[in-house]
Amino acid sequence: MGQGPSSPAPGTPLSVVLQNFKQFRRIAKGYEFQVTKENLSTFCQQEWPTFGVGWPPEGTFDMTITGRVRKIAYGTPGHPDQIPYITAWIDFKPPSKPLRVQALSKVGVHSGPTSGQKVPGTTQIGAKVLPPSDPDPLDPAEPRPPPYPVQGSSHPSAPPLTSPPHTRTGTPYGSSGSGFSPDSTVSAFPLRQVPTTPGESGRPFMVYVPFSTSDLYNWKQQNPSFSDKPQSLISLLETVFYTHQPTWDDCQQLLRVLFTTEERDKIILEARKRVMDPDGHPSTDPGRRNHVFPESRPDWDPNSDRGREALDRYRQLLLGGLRAAARKP
Repeated sequence: MGQGPSSPAPGTPLSVVLQNFKQFRRIAKGYEFQVTKENLSTFCQQEWPTFGVGWPPEGTFDMTITGRVRKIAYGTPGHPDQIPYITAWIDFKPPSKPLRVQALSKVGVHSGPTSGQKVPGTTQIGAKVLPPSDPDPLDPAEPRPPPYPVQGSSHPSAPPLTSPPHTRTGTPYGSSGSGFSPDSTVSAFPLRQVPTTPGESGRPFMVYVPFSTSDLYNWKQQNPSFSDKPQSLISLLETVFYTHQPTWDDCQQLLRVLFTTEERDKIILEARKRVMDPDGHPSTDPGRRNHVFPESRPDWDPNSDRGREALDRYRQLLLGGLRAAARKP
């Protein structure tokens, strides 16, 4: 990786995070992650600028750019070791924003190669100002979202998104249903990227493909119960969340199939305890808990940055709840 990270200039986002590392560590611990200052500095200064998504070595609080970094970390082959750091970074709320931090959170950089490709040298900060980023999807002041729309596409003229033809019937993303596919030969892959057609934005679209009953049955039969050997199901869901990117509905289906009612209640209770306030402390606000870890179907579109971030956070909280429930009798 070359020489180690350098000391960040005062007033930059990275320096602010390092100065408030206790808060950053609390956020990561809420997801059952362990983090260090050295690794954070290395990723921020040497790794993330090479992703070609506009990340400056000084760091940024721009939600669009941080969301792109997290997408690469969760991608294929991905960077699992960096997931804890970018996840906690996105949740981190600086106590105050110095002028330089405000500027760096709004100034973009010219994108390099496509996601995941390395580029030589250090990315330079450009003068182009990005449009205002999306508001924080977890802002407690934001009203609770309505139920999923019938169609997930934001383009009215576009045809409805359907699952690939190997399923029995095409399923537009967000349509209601049990999530069980009657075709027992379908491979489970709830969210799948498909290429866009010419003239569109060029960004891949996520298409919903339900879990198959055979996959769910096999997972249940091949793993001991959570009460007997919790780590087996924890490892399974870590893999499923990483490779399949399940939706909120899929997560509920996994909970219903793989766990007893008592186990589900304990897991959900522990997960909700891990919802953080903007200051990095566990939240006691029921409204924020319901917004971040909802009990009813939220309006999270996986084809938007905000929707992907909310789903990623929900899955990480659920894994944290699993680990905590496993430690308690």
